[in-house]
Amino acid sequence: MLKHYCIWQLKKWLPLLGIFGGALTLVFGYTCLEAATATIASGSGAYATYGYGPSFLAIFIPAMLLTFVMAVFVYAYRTSRQSVDTYYQAAYKSTTIKRARTLIGLGILLASITIAFIIGFAIYGIRYLSTPLTREVTMHGNPYTYVRIDYNFGLFGVAYLLLLLFVTAEYFINCFLASLGSYVFDQICLLLFGNIFLSLCILGPALYIITVGHIQVAGAEFSLLYGFGPIGPCILSYFISLPGFSADYEIFPHLVGTSVLTVSLGIICTIANFFIGDPTGETANVRGARNKTIGLIPHGAALAIGLVVGCCGLLPNSTNYVLSALPWFIYGIFGIGYYGFLALWRHSFKPSKEDLICFLSVYGATLLLMIACTISWQGGAYLA
Repeated sequence: MLKHYCIWQLKKWLPLLGIFGGALTLVFGYTCLEAATATIASGSGAYATYGYGPSFLAIFIPAMLLTFVMAVFVYAYRTSRQSVDTYYQAAYKSTTIKRARTLIGLGILLASITIAFIIGFAIYGIRYLSTPLTREVTMHGNPYTYVRIDYNFGLFGVAYLLLLLFVTAEYFINCFLASLGSYVFDQICLLLFGNIFLSLCILGPALYIITVGHIQVAGAEFSLLYGFGPIGPCILSYFISLPGFSADYEIFPHLVGTSVLTVSLGIICTIANFFIGDPTGETANVRGARNKTIGLIPHGAALAIGLVVGCCGLLPNSTNYVLSALPWFIYGIFGIGYYGFLALWRHSFKPSKEDLICFLSVYGATLLLMIACTISWQGGAYLA
């Protein structure tokens, strides 16, 4: 009987395969159509340009965003009373249908990516193979030599497999977060807040620790950047897909670190989603109390953002920032946005006692951090 349910659900979601696959194919196919197949090797102007193949970010980033959309579809039954009743009255355990919907959604995502990848691969491959090894041209009276990019097509396959791995991990993370919500806006907020919290409070600090506290990006220490959700895995896959790829990139170890952490977190969320009871506290025929820890997720996300806002004064070349009114303006916007999201989350502008305590604690801690960072910067300036 479960087989019939899976077939019915797959037919119901089949249009998503066309929409997701079509969108990814258009974006990635256009990138492959416009990507360079040759580069200038020499010319009278004594300059050369480095040729790039297709930008895999054109498929990585949209694919990661689609994991958010698919997670909402997987748990859409929580947003309708009729759907909830049907769900709990089905002839299967609630976890059985949840697993089936989750796996069907994953299959649609991976199939969409595969379709776009195959078409993009074919487009670029045909253009690449039809490009001569060398070609002499004259532009504005000057001779130039074009050579075909030495592209290792095996990197296409590696990038594709990594993309599937990272999308799967991010998908299970988002499914777990969406499973905590009971209506669409609730799920969207949890997806947003949960990713911010997991990225900035768990992945970022963990990455900073395992790299001995040293991550450099354009001369500034930004351990949080590559720990923020799918950014690190996307960039890692992109680097691997580049012609002339080398693991000697300065940030390559950090990209590997954040990718491993993301996959590990995806495994944890998969276990929690498939083998642990409903995290919302709801069960069939029983009006269970909502898990109170779910309400702490927005405050955890606010704390993560508050840490970033408070520590901005420690960035290199932040003289004008610290001595201006900008940080206090940002601090005010942060407070207004924090309160506004809580109001939307609770459907009331009057926060509960617990929310008020958390709000004041997070907002106050951010203020103290800003003051401490400003004093620390000024002290360093005076000592210098």
